[in-house]
Amino acid sequence: MKKKIGSALVVGSGISGIRSSLDLAEQGYQVTLIDRAPHMGGILTQLDYQFPTDHCGMCKMLPLVERDASSQYCLRKGLFHENIDIMLSTELV
Repeated sequence: MKKKIGSALVVGSGISGIRSSLDLAEQGYQVTLIDRAPHMGGILTQLDYQFPTDHCGMCKMLPLVERDASSQYCLRKGLFHENIDIMLSTELV
């Protein structure tokens, strides 16, 4: 783990929010990821299997995420990184 250098708030846990959170966490930031939905993934979770490999859309992101500290398990089951705090069913006011 790298030394924590600051903190960041990422609003939205769609594929862009997940990717941004992972990138920031790997750079050493303490990340808080919030989403108003009760689940992560955004619209991508509505897609089933995609051509040509029949992987889900979230699984297609995994080869891009070659990280030591992040989980390489299916992102539908959860995102795990020691520098990321996830707050679902949360709105920013």
